[in-house]
Amino acid sequence: MTRRERLRQRLLALEPADVIVLAAGLILVIAWTFRALADSSPSDFGVTYAAGATAWQTGHPETLVGWLGTPLLAVVMLAVSRVMSVQTGATLMTLLNTGVFAGTALTVLSVARERMPRWWWRVLVLALASFGPVLSTVWFKQFNLFVLAAAAGAFMLIGRGRGGRAAALLGVSVAIKPLAILLPVALLIRRQTRRTGLQALVWLVGLSLVALAVLAWRAHSASVLNPWSAYENFSRKLDPHRYGYACFADNFAPSATLCRLGGDRYFLLFELTGLATAVVLALWVADALRPRRDAAWDLFAFVCALSVMVGPVAWSHYQLMLAPLFIVLLVRFAQRGAPLGVWAGYAVAFILCSVDWQPYGTLPEFVRGLIGSGRVSNLHVFLTPGLIATEAIAQFGQYVLLVTALLWYWRDAPATAVPPRAADASTAS
Repeated sequence: MTRRERLRQRLLALEPADVIVLAAGLILVIAWTFRALADSSPSDFGVTYAAGATAWQTGHPETLVGWLGTPLLAVVMLAVSRVMSVQTGATLMTLLNTGVFAGTALTVLSVARERMPRWWWRVLVLALASFGPVLSTVWFKQFNLFVLAAAAGAFMLIGRGRGGRAAALLGVSVAIKPLAILLPVALLIRRQTRRTGLQALVWLVGLSLVALAVLAWRAHSASVLNPWSAYENFSRKLDPHRYGYACFADNFAPSATLCRLGGDRYFLLFELTGLATAVVLALWVADALRPRRDAAWDLFAFVCALSVMVGPVAWSHYQLMLAPLFIVLLVRFAQRGAPLGVWAGYAVAFILCSVDWQPYGTLPEFVRGLIGSGRVSNLHVFLTPGLIATEAIAQFGQYVLLVTALLWYWRDAPATAVPPRAADASTAS
């Protein structure tokens, strides 16, 4: 059966209620896409565009105060800045983000339809279309959706035995933006995927060095070739005594939470504590998944969630990396069932992750403005009292989700444990 025939068969299998829910999801996607298109501000894309223009002019994008990106992203934006204006690029970025989301969401829904009851599949449709970090990523005109889609595509290729292509795609994903930084590490740990993990790291290093070479060419200085320079820029900008990014209200990294609670005097201790927290969670995840034969995508979902917790910066829209875990858990719960407490934890986590609607404030503020005046301003809202209070609560969504997931996996563990080598082999497939 060809792909077109399979698609036609699936469309014919849709019930009227399915079509209504899909239409509702489409309306939501169109609404938040037009919201982004109606905003003339280039938002975060403007920062990356300026970094690209600076890279072309001087080879030193790190001179921009707001630049925390990788050398490869700077070079990509260098090329973009040569062929289009910042406004054209921002508009194109919004459309591409929506396209990547639509393609990824349709792929997920197509696969999930065969694995869960219709009722829960409809819930998944609406959840995907209304997930807060997706909206924030599109509104901020960020690269997060590209990075996550590339990482998921790489993991899918691994399952199909195409390790070389998977390594290249994963290397590009991490080199552009290291949101899935732990995925190559997870592949290295498992014997069956070690070769792919090593190849992904080679791609990551190679692409970064090529990008540095381009920057050195534009800077007319070989000193830019030092791969440590990107890290030095990152660490300098994160010094809480200089710029304060490490303790911003919309930085949801564990170390940032501790910094806001205890001040910036002991930030190094907070960084180490945040890293230790991620390591402990990773060990718990390994323990929870070890007895399972069909845990490949579960592993991917957990690794994505943990990847944004190991560093000192995890902006609120980075919570997009929790989406795979939300999807996997909903499918698992629908298949196997879950107690009320687990469902409650899942619902609370989803709500906490979706109430922050940066750069336009919060979901409660949106509803209040819509009810009060019948319209919502396009102005960006930063660090208002209501936003700070909401983000102080929303940052705990990731922890609620991880704890809920771990409790369910431990509770639902198979009666007979799978030997470690067998589990590794099955998970890698």
